Amino acid sequence: YVVFFSGLNKSPGVVMKMAKGKIFISTAAISSLIKISSEVFQSIRVGKIFLIREKESLRLQVGVILLNKEEQLTGNLEILQENILETIERRLGISAIKGVDINVEKIVSETE
Repeated sequence: YVVFFSGLNKSPGVVMKMAKGKIFISTAAISSLIKISSEVFQSIRVGKIFLIREKESLRLQVGVILLNKEEQLTGNLEILQENILETIERRLGISAIKGVDINVEKIVSETE
């Protein structure tokens, strides 16, 4: 993998070298997949997502909004982290993302 800024808008993403060329997967594409796959979590709304390069690997920073329900608010966040890593590896073939940092941006009522 290579984290790389590509195109006119210099968007970050992941380049995978394949036998017949390269595949560029933008952070926006990764974000879309995460948001779609996280819809199963009724009390979590995924917000901004950033791809961060570390020395030997990649990490995602995921902002979330929690809905204030009668449950332990952070209970599903660890499951969300695991879900994100598994989804990215299974659906996109990206195994270089080794961690997911969750930032709780806000806690809102169900009507907001």
